[in-house]
Amino acid sequence: MVEIRFFANFREVVGKDKIEVKSKDIDDVRDVIEILVEKYPELEEMFFDGSELREYVNLILNDQKLEQLSGLDTEVNSRDSLVIFPPVSGG
Repeated sequence: MVEIRFFANFREVVGKDKIEVKSKDIDDVRDVIEILVEKYPELEEMFFDGSELREYVNLILNDQKLEQLSGLDTEVNSRDSLVIFPPVSGG
């Protein structure tokens, strides 16, 4: 199972701070995002601008930013943890 954690407005859409998806149907982060959009259609507009992931969507896989890995093509394995959150600003 892949654990997915949501923060801020993404958590509000999902209605939970954490869900798990079966990893047998998942090869990469793109598959995870597709499953999420299918289950929570409102996320599609929040995540994507056309076919591109919006810049403000932060994805962290096992404590590493996705842009430091292979982006949406980063492999996902069972027991991985994906965190999804919008930009964080201080005040």
